[in-house]
Amino acid sequence: MTVGTKTYLNDTGTAIIIDAGEDLSTASLMKIKYLKPSGASGAWTATIVSGEPTKTRYITLSNDLDESGTWKIQLYVEFSTWKGHGEIASFVVYDPIV
Repeated sequence: MTVGTKTYLNDTGTAIIIDAGEDLSTASLMKIKYLKPSGASGAWTATIVSGEPTKTRYITLSNDLDESGTWKIQLYVEFSTWKGHGEIASFVVYDPIV
């Protein structure tokens, strides 16, 4: 996973990138599942990074990173013959100066 040097509460435009280590170009579905520090969960639709078919990314929008603390993420992918999860990674969302 690649996130900026530090990610702050309510940052937008932050690229969350996961390297699956496998070619994802024929996947029919790619999601980045997340678990917030509060325990709430959800998923973002991921796309392949241009020119790098093993990597997926999601660019954060307003209110995506709405909790400070440690977030967990996990790639979920579906192919015609296989569906499954990647490894769990984590990153910290910090509080900015008010």
